[in-house]
Amino acid sequence: MKRVQKGLALCLAVFCLFLTSCSSLIRCDICGKPAAERYNGGFLCESCYEEQTAGKKGAASSREEAKTESAQASGSAFESQTSSQEETPEQQETSSAAEDAAVASSPGEEENGEKVTLGQANALIDAARYLKLIPFSREGLKDQLAYEGYSEDETEYAAAHCGADWNEQALLKAKQYLTTMPFSAEGLTEQLEYEGFTQEEASYGVSQCGADWKEQAVLKAANYLSLMSFTRDKLISQLEYEGFSHEEAVYGASQNGY
Repeated sequence: MKRVQKGLALCLAVFCLFLTSCSSLIRCDICGKPAAERYNGGFLCESCYEEQTAGKKGAASSREEAKTESAQASGSAFESQTSSQEETPEQQETSSAAEDAAVASSPGEEENGEKVTLGQANALIDAARYLKLIPFSREGLKDQLAYEGYSEDETEYAAAHCGADWNEQALLKAKQYLTTMPFSAEGLTEQLEYEGFTQEEASYGVSQCGADWKEQAVLKAANYLSLMSFTRDKLISQLEYEGFSHEEAVYGASQNGY
């Protein structure tokens, strides 16, 4: 019995020695010192473990700072883009006249025996701001101001006193459309009338925009052919449906391989 107990004690001592030797064999993956901590599937000594965890926290903090800076930069870029948008000479002239009118019309001042209300004065200020950014028809500007919450009387006052030349606004709008897609003269006229311009204003914008309608037919034909296949006759018919003359439609088709 004593021999058995002695044997067990000896085995226990050997096992403890084995565990001690094993632990001393586990080394830090970075510096080779005895490992103290597990880290990302490996082993690190105490000092290396502290460095790695501190670096990880620092990296996370840097990422958060970078996100914040990026968001701030995006906002600044948007504001810069809006504020630095170039105006054409026509827009500058219109917006300047509108701004002058807005400054001249202060709440409480009398005009034709009637006082200018605060709502009218503010509507005029917003009208000047809109005309500085984008061309409008008279009705389009009133609709935009009504959307902002101004009354019919206030929108009418702003449209009447903003100093805009609606023919020039139609011309600016026509040029703007032609930078986004090709139009026939008839199609562009219809589009301007849809925007609220009168027939006379739309006709002025189309006649003065300087477009080469044959080249517009070429561009329109190319757009159609990029979407689906057409026979020559069907392509010409489609261009005529868009408002191009037969001569313009035939030219557009021929310049695209027909």
